[in-house]
Amino acid sequence: MTCAACVRRVEKALAKVEGVESAEVNYATGVARIEAPVVVDRSALVAALEKAGYGAENTAEPAGKESPLWPVLVVSGAISVVSMAQHHRPVWVN
Repeated sequence: MTCAACVRRVEKALAKVEGVESAEVNYATGVARIEAPVVVDRSALVAALEKAGYGAENTAEPAGKESPLWPVLVVSGAISVVSMAQHHRPVWVN
């Protein structure tokens, strides 16, 4: 993609695919985000892009396969507690 018009053309092509609710393309990264309430055939998406004059590469996992964030929350919480504990020492320790 070379311009904002290309982005809009790709978004329109993806939106025409049956089952696609919305499509957003990030111009900077060239990545499309597609929202669909039903499972959409990936080959139909690729065909729509190729018909519009663009290629496609499937790099994302299907929805629901995202990594859980609770391990990050636990680790960051533990680091925060340790950090705060170091700043609340009694005056006589200094």
